[in-house]
Amino acid sequence: EFFKSCNEVIILALKWLIWLAPIGNASLIIEAVLEVEDLGQSFRKIGLFACLCVALLIFYCTVFLSLLILLILRQNPLKYFFYFLEPMLLAFASTSCAVCIHKCLDICDNKIKMDNRLSRFTVPFFTALQADGKLIFFFKLS
Repeated sequence: EFFKSCNEVIILALKWLIWLAPIGNASLIIEAVLEVEDLGQSFRKIGLFACLCVALLIFYCTVFLSLLILLILRQNPLKYFFYFLEPMLLAFASTSCAVCIHKCLDICDNKIKMDNRLSRFTVPFFTALQADGKLIFFFKLS
């Protein structure tokens, strides 16, 4: 009961953090914008960079991961994308996969019917190692 209560408190704290993060992000952005001299040129560069990164992440998610699911599991990738759409959008919006662990565990246990021992090991482990989408930013910067 103690650990279940601790888990609920941590999930509640993470939800509050997710709701308050846009205020902190907006204040950081406003501070950076006030220091820029040529605002139009800076926004064009940032917009191009953001569009390129989002396009590459969408390509990676839809094409590369779909091929992996199709080749390795021999199942329809759309089923998995439908199940994991909410955690993927949450991870994209918060730029952290760690906030989605509880959601992914719930999907693995209840919808995919994965063995509980396997999901409790793989989801946190691969969430900690998950850096493949972040590589797109490094390729653009180099």
